[in-house]
Amino acid sequence: MPKLNDVQNTALEIVDFLYFYDLVSLSTITSEKVSIYGKLNDLVGRLIADRKLSGQQAEAYRHYLLCGVEILATYNVAQEWDLPESLTIRQKHEASKYINRQRFDIASDGLMNEMKQTEMLDDSFNKDVYMLTRESGIAQASYAVSFRLVAQMLTFDLGGNIACHVYRRLIKLKILNSSKDTLQAHYDEIGNEHIFLRALLFVEFEMLRKRLYCKVDVKNLIMKETPNDIPERAKLRREAYYYKSQDLLNSRGDFIRIHNNVDVMDRSQVQNYIKSIGKDLCHNSIFSDFKGTWISRFGTWYLIGEKEFELDNAIYGAVKNDDSCSARAEEIMLHQYGFVISARSVKDSYNRIKNLYYFIRDYVNEHVKQPKHGFIAPDIATFFHYHPDLSKKLLEVLEEIKG
Repeated sequence: MPKLNDVQNTALEIVDFLYFYDLVSLSTITSEKVSIYGKLNDLVGRLIADRKLSGQQAEAYRHYLLCGVEILATYNVAQEWDLPESLTIRQKHEASKYINRQRFDIASDGLMNEMKQTEMLDDSFNKDVYMLTRESGIAQASYAVSFRLVAQMLTFDLGGNIACHVYRRLIKLKILNSSKDTLQAHYDEIGNEHIFLRALLFVEFEMLRKRLYCKVDVKNLIMKETPNDIPERAKLRREAYYYKSQDLLNSRGDFIRIHNNVDVMDRSQVQNYIKSIGKDLCHNSIFSDFKGTWISRFGTWYLIGEKEFELDNAIYGAVKNDDSCSARAEEIMLHQYGFVISARSVKDSYNRIKNLYYFIRDYVNEHVKQPKHGFIAPDIATFFHYHPDLSKKLLEVLEEIKG
């Protein structure tokens, strides 16, 4: 396999990051989400129509509105903090309220600055965000609905596996190669025109979360001592974690913004964009250790979706076109994306990834049972590669899952 250059490595890290959130969105769908996301989509659509926005301007404004709603809907004025015992209960309550408001303001200001850089901020934005949050009912809904809202709305709004759409565009631009997986002509370029832009805008939103978390909660990176008896691969992951975290702490956040600055169909411009975000992305790949191609992993996402919604259907059957979950995934990969992959390869990929998928699903479902944490929070994908707060037992579990 030819060695990848820096741009290609970062491109695959973007795909890996998006794939993680594709799995999160797939694993946590509920009727409550479908209802509220539907209302939210309709409300956003009306706002965009009223402002007579179209094309990329409409998609960018839709994205930023959803960012604003996520920041507002996850704001928890009552979130408790570890405060000095010398304070009275009332003093702790007031101090916590002040801290929570301060963190909300930092997040909101961060989003405003991003919008200014892309020339998308207008006087009605905040009013629109408050209206959407109120009218959609998301503020009163369970934390599961507002948790990583922008990620979940990507799948709900645009449909399909977002990482696969992005991967396909990167191949079309000849930034990535797909020599083993035949690329056919089956792909709706017009219908999927804006997915690449929306996906990268989402990545930038999560990069903002990481920057603010480092600035507010981390500040200085102190390497924790490593137990000698943790798995050797975990030690390598630890080194990668600290290396990229230090890069992020040192970054000024002056990367190129995708909207208004990049022609997303121009190879050179997209390459320069990817190169510019490398340090701020701060993502160590989770799925690259698994044997198999990215095409088979995308097929696995569809196999899981078929199985989740039709429990009695078989994972795989030896007869071609047998309507098993893997056979359906094979068909979807060909007819929606133009990628050729066999049902058997999809099944094999599923067997390798399924335990990690269940681990991600269980983690997220437990996490959203807690009180809302606000926008400024750790990147959850990091915990499935390496995080110093993970216990030795959890690190061993991760290594076992990844084989």
